Amino acid sequence: RVFCETAQKIRLEKKIDLIHGFYVSGAGFLATIISKFCNTPLILSVRGNDISRDMYDYKKFYTIKWCLENAHSISCVNHKLKETISTVFGIRNNLAIIPNGIDSTALLLKRGFKKVKKDGRVNVSFIGVIKEKKGVQTLFEAISRSDKLQNKIKFTIIGDTTKKSSKDFYDNLCKKWKNVSVEK
Repeated sequence: RVFCETAQKIRLEKKIDLIHGFYVSGAGFLATIISKFCNTPLILSVRGNDISRDMYDYKKFYTIKWCLENAHSISCVNHKLKETISTVFGIRNNLAIIPNGIDSTALLLKRGFKKVKKDGRVNVSFIGVIKEKKGVQTLFEAISRSDKLQNKIKFTIIGDTTKKSSKDFYDNLCKKWKNVSVEK
């Protein structure tokens, strides 16, 4: 109660017109409570594990459902999450896809970055936890299917492979696509 009263005081003093909660579990849950208490619109950003992992926990399922149902708008980082929210939770309105990523054209223009390195290859990097659901295998498959790309791309992975599942996935990735140049 004190938390919500403090949030209401801040909202009135700072004239907050919108609440944005990241992840449905945890911070998104608190954002939903504050949104309801303060009668302030809520955008809920769904990131991944909060749906793909937490929806299988019976203790979290209905909390997630309540948060999603009470959000004024929901952003998802990919089509799969949007589809899951629609199918599993029955929410079809006010869903938007805003992918994680970087506008590489902005970086190229601002930093004077050269697309092709001295050896004639393009350096493509993946930064993050090495998991199948991150989709890095799709990029490997695309590179391996194109004769034009196979020897023209140097793929750098910057991420954690210490967990057994991540290490196994990474090892299988490198075995399956031997023709893709990978630096770790």
